[in-house]
Amino acid sequence: MEALQEFVEAMGSHTIEEIETMPEGVRAELINGCVYMMGSPTPAHQQLIGLLYYTILNHIKSNGGTCTPFVAPCAVFLDSKKTKKQWVEPDVFVICNKDKIHSDGIYGAPDWIIEVTSPSTIRNDFTKKVTLYQDYGVKEYWIVNPAGRYVSVFTYFPDFQFTQYSFDSRIIPSLYPDLIININDLLSI
Repeated sequence: MEALQEFVEAMGSHTIEEIETMPEGVRAELINGCVYMMGSPTPAHQQLIGLLYYTILNHIKSNGGTCTPFVAPCAVFLDSKKTKKQWVEPDVFVICNKDKIHSDGIYGAPDWIIEVTSPSTIRNDFTKKVTLYQDYGVKEYWIVNPAGRYVSVFTYFPDFQFTQYSFDSRIIPSLYPDLIININDLLSI
């Protein structure tokens, strides 16, 4: 996978159309014209994503919320519908503006993004995506690192803040101040 990634990066600028023509089952993201290959997630990775999604969905529904949570794979075009220069597939994300939801993907930045790191994504999660998501108007970005057992929270709006939590911490997302997420509690379900 690493050799393929180096080959793809060396080829230069790519387009959304190239991503769309990749063979089924091949997962990739397009960030600033560069394709980044993504490996298949592990069962533990998928379980954690599912637990986070369920927790957020349950909170929104039980409180009469109007935002919609999503889980990967789902195309998110950070640019407007006409340009589509950035294609990402966050693990879990929340959209509060229904106008961004289209039949072929999400057009515009999610309000809240959660990425669960894996060996094939950790570098981009902590480098390229931190500034990319800030530049496109994401309000909050979480990086959940199962190997290190910590969560890095980047709050971009209204002011930039960075906080790192352990898995046994109580984390409160800025979008839902009445929601408390404790990763260890989720994993014990």
